[in-house]
Amino acid sequence: MKRERGVFRSLAKSAKERLSGEFWHEVREARVAELEKAQQGGRSGTEVLNQFITQVKSKVIRARESDPVEEKLYAKVREVLQHSVGGNPLAAVLDRDYMRELGDLERERYVLVLSEKVKVFLERLNRKKHLRFEWEKSFALLRSQ
Repeated sequence: MKRERGVFRSLAKSAKERLSGEFWHEVREARVAELEKAQQGGRSGTEVLNQFITQVKSKVIRARESDPVEEKLYAKVREVLQHSVGGNPLAAVLDRDYMRELGDLERERYVLVLSEKVKVFLERLNRKKHLRFEWEKSFALLRSQ
């Protein structure tokens, strides 16, 4: 439970920093500027707005990915997948000593939270692998020309 609280606290702290800082004010100003530029260029406002939303989401996700606790778990998952055949990344990040201290419901919640994080990490690894593959493929095309 202590570790969960630490993770939630760090997420809450980063959200509070975004709210109390200039982040959302800057986002609003940038959104208005992008929409005005789109109107002048004859582009669809909804298309520009959807692209803008995607950019803001990626900024928030990148900020979350820089959390040291999350990055440590991500490194463990990546290591398990790279160095073992058929390794279980969830089993690698589970803290069995910590789980013994928990009650049934807390243990269940702990495993569910960790499994969701592992799922996100796997998606992140696959996305990076796909990008690396696309980059290598385009680089190979450049070499052949």
